[in-house]
Amino acid sequence: MENQRKEYHFSRNSITAYVWRGILVGIVAGVVVSLFRLLIELFSEAITYYYNLSHSNPLILIGIALLSLSSLLLVGLLIKSEPDIKGSGIPHVEGELKGLLSPNWWGVLWKKFLAGLLSISMGFLLGREGPSIQLGAMSAKGIAKSLNSSSLERRVLIASGAAAGLS
Repeated sequence: MENQRKEYHFSRNSITAYVWRGILVGIVAGVVVSLFRLLIELFSEAITYYYNLSHSNPLILIGIALLSLSSLLLVGLLIKSEPDIKGSGIPHVEGELKGLLSPNWWGVLWKKFLAGLLSISMGFLLGREGPSIQLGAMSAKGIAKSLNSSSLERRVLIASGAAAGLS
């Protein structure tokens, strides 16, 4: 009877710990992705504003073109330094969950954030959902690493972060 009581307490406490870690992942991934989406909207509105101004002053188009070219070059440099940020990010998260890939979570997080922000807000062809999923997953991987999670728990937290990023 005493063993059953100990096992019950252990399972209850470990489930509670998993729930709290899941809540933490949801909050962090939600903040990162919400900030990402908010900044995309603000940058897109600014670009649209200046594009509309260019109807009366065509010289503004030169500035927009230079900004677009600069964004392309910066995103290219970011992709060259961290190949795991190219594309939507969903295949990279799947590879991570299957144990086939193990990218540096911090490098992917900030570089994908910046590259996605520049690319999407400038109107380049890239959806928001894929980068949001990868940002959520990498946020969760950082939390899992800081909590010294097991490989199973790390995969569960990464999947949770990806889900939080999508939602």
